[in-house]
Amino acid sequence: MIQFETNASVAGQLAARDASFEARLRRAAMVLTLMVGVPLVLVWFGLIGWGVFWLARNALELSVTALTL
Repeated sequence: MIQFETNASVAGQLAARDASFEARLRRAAMVLTLMVGVPLVLVWFGLIGWGVFWLARNALELSVTALTL
């Protein structure tokens, strides 16, 4: 097959530009989500871990106090 005219139409050029804009916007949203979301998740799990440790320490302290009475 021989194709003589390879110029993209104006509609095709606009569609390609819009698609690249959408791809850049999607990539920016993903990067922003990772930059904000990952630290928030780590902080959340850190707070949960600290809470569990605090509860376990207090339970151990109460059981030791109950045994000494």
